[in-house]
Amino acid sequence: MSKRELKAFMSSRPPDQTSSPKPTAQPSSSKSSAALPEDAPSLLAQDLELRRLIAESHLLQTNKPLSLAAALSTTASPNAQPKAFSSGRVRQKALDMRIQALGSKTSILKQDKMPMHMRKGINAAAVEREAKRRREAKETGVILERETGKKKRDRKSGGGGGGFGPAVGRLKGAELRISERDVKKIEGTRDTFGRRGGKR
Repeated sequence: MSKRELKAFMSSRPPDQTSSPKPTAQPSSSKSSAALPEDAPSLLAQDLELRRLIAESHLLQTNKPLSLAAALSTTASPNAQPKAFSSGRVRQKALDMRIQALGSKTSILKQDKMPMHMRKGINAAAVEREAKRRREAKETGVILERETGKKKRDRKSGGGGGGFGPAVGRLKGAELRISERDVKKIEGTRDTFGRRGGKR
């Protein structure tokens, strides 16, 4: 991709349909291609572009109509214009996919601030979609990945089923270990005659 094409791709303006880029003639000979090693920079650049094209090919599809009437209207008029700002949305999605491929933890399209009821609705819909996907996979016999994100009970805290540790000492395995400090805390202070409350 040349600098001009890259600049046109990264700009916010829609592409100009009137000016077509000049085709650059690339000398292709079987001898030169056979002489190039596997890690040649030109081949690596082509490989990277091909991988990006394969990964982003689903973004190049035209917007699918939502209803039968919309489908009939688009088939009736073959010169139907794409949705407004659709090229910008596609570019943002492609940029987000490339950033995530580089190792980003979050999506740039994720909205951090929104009303709580909207966020709860989005989360509930996502949970419902995941449950439906797992249910259908189980019915068809497809083995899926393990569920992640569920909080597991901390084993270090010890204690019973509630996940709370004992009030005194530490529970390790099936053994309750009580330190001297815990014993003193239970017994309290005593005076020389063994009475509680200390000297008066």
